[in-house]
Amino acid sequence: MYILLIEHNEDFVSDVREHTMGHAVHWAKDLSEARDKASLFAYDLVLLDIELPDGNGIDYLREMRKRLDSAPVIIVAGRDQDGIEGLNAGAADYLVKPFNFGALSARIHAVGRRDGKFPEPYCVGTLSINSAERRCERDGQPVYLTACEWTVVICLRRRPGAVVSKATIEEELSSLGSEIESNTVEVYVSRLRKKIGRKRIATVRGVGYSFVPESGNGITHHVDLVRKVRSEVNDLLKKPWFAGRLILDVDGCPPLVRKFEDALAVSLALHYLLDNALTHGLPDTPATVSVRADGTIAIVNAGPVVPLPDLDEITERYKRRTTQADSGRGLPIANHVIKHVGGSLEFASPAPGREDGFEAIIRIPQ
Repeated sequence: MYILLIEHNEDFVSDVREHTMGHAVHWAKDLSEARDKASLFAYDLVLLDIELPDGNGIDYLREMRKRLDSAPVIIVAGRDQDGIEGLNAGAADYLVKPFNFGALSARIHAVGRRDGKFPEPYCVGTLSINSAERRCERDGQPVYLTACEWTVVICLRRRPGAVVSKATIEEELSSLGSEIESNTVEVYVSRLRKKIGRKRIATVRGVGYSFVPESGNGITHHVDLVRKVRSEVNDLLKKPWFAGRLILDVDGCPPLVRKFEDALAVSLALHYLLDNALTHGLPDTPATVSVRADGTIAIVNAGPVVPLPDLDEITERYKRRTTQADSGRGLPIANHVIKHVGGSLEFASPAPGREDGFEAIIRIPQ
């Protein structure tokens, strides 16, 4: 889980991090810093001290609920009365200092399970993974995973089938206090493959990793692209950059069943194309994502007419690693992954039926 710890005592913060291994703990030393962090990131849980340098934690909790921040809160109080006041203000639980840090870990897991913050238990063939209970078994035998390995598993399992960038995994590992080197993620992924099976984690070269949810019996897993796009857009709408800026149109579209690899490519391309659409579109006009009965997925934004890129040329430059900046990677990556599964990516500007704007079309054959 992503945890926001609002606490002024740095020694206490170190103790919390030591006893919450496997979770990404972001520290805010006061309420001002907490507001800044919460405005940029949606946390799974908040550990909130009552006495802070610039205010009272209970007031911050009430403030959270007024802005409709539903993240569960565990109060860290100096006395029972403050904890009870926190419960009345909307906290999920509380602990009174000093306390056993094992109790804190147990409360975090209990709240996380209750609020659905852990991935569902996974059981395919001889492999079972229960992230909430930190249990993994293969062929009927327990599999020991280190705290860092659990962090990678949970990061990938939050959205099975979606691609998680190497940078995202590095960020979660660094939140544990781990030293990050250029090959750290590769090392942990390699160790996990040996423990849970090589086919459970797929590599998208130059982009990241994905947890593969198909069974191990050789049967190709299939996915409904309509449901996949709906899930992707709904997840993006929870992020500050995308919130309120996307319109999803899938009403009346029949199921479009495709291979898992096709859905993985669409998931990755969709993220980059939507980010591009919002970057270059009008700030007050949402981009529209449509899934059509002919199997195409369209992203349309309003904005100026722009020259169309030469997709093959920029994709080749990306493959040769001559395009290094993040701002130049989106379109070539989207084109690369869609072509890899036999699909195509097409652009138009102005968008069809408009005098302005931009349209991107993903085509995935049956």
